[in-house]
Amino acid sequence: MKFFSVPGDVALDVTGDIVTEDLGRIIACVSGSNIEPIKQLIENSKANEYVRSAALEALLVLIAQEGISREQVIQYYAKLFSTLDKEDYYIQTALVTNSAQLCAVELQEQIDRAFEEESVDLFFIDKEEVSTYLVVETEEALNRLRKNPKYSFIKDVVSEMENWSCFQPQDKHPSYNIFIPEGFSLGTSKKSKIKDKNKKKMQKQSRRKNRSKKK
Repeated sequence: MKFFSVPGDVALDVTGDIVTEDLGRIIACVSGSNIEPIKQLIENSKANEYVRSAALEALLVLIAQEGISREQVIQYYAKLFSTLDKEDYYIQTALVTNSAQLCAVELQEQIDRAFEEESVDLFFIDKEEVSTYLVVETEEALNRLRKNPKYSFIKDVVSEMENWSCFQPQDKHPSYNIFIPEGFSLGTSKKSKIKDKNKKKMQKQSRRKNRSKKK
């Protein structure tokens, strides 16, 4: 938790896709259902936004695995809606998305206000999509979480990692007609950084649109 609390992109540079793919599950696995350190990471405005989003996701994992109650998280989300920086678009968007997945009708007013204040990045989720989540029964929403591998605990590290491209034989990689020095292989870090840059670029474009509307 100390490492992923480091400001900037250090955590992403060192761990690559881990942050956006599995960090939420990892945090949930080591939490022992103690969510106070998770809360501290979520509320740490200096921490990387992708890391903070993963911490938010860890709460959904713990709900799905019955480590904490849905009501406990709904109450905490209500606090976040009133305390998080409205300009913190990525975290606000993650908060709205997670609330929708929980079918948090209790937070309908806060969700609507987030859209009205243009704090939500519409590239990731819009009001219509949120509505499709909120019309289902609470138990159905919870069952969706329980059945989704994204919200499961990591029980076998080898099976989780064996399909990563960096662990595959070199001949499985597509040929790029480039020289690869002996001892090196085509891993995922470069592709991860490109994908991350593109994602950030789209977010910045969306944020500019939001800011221009406010002006």
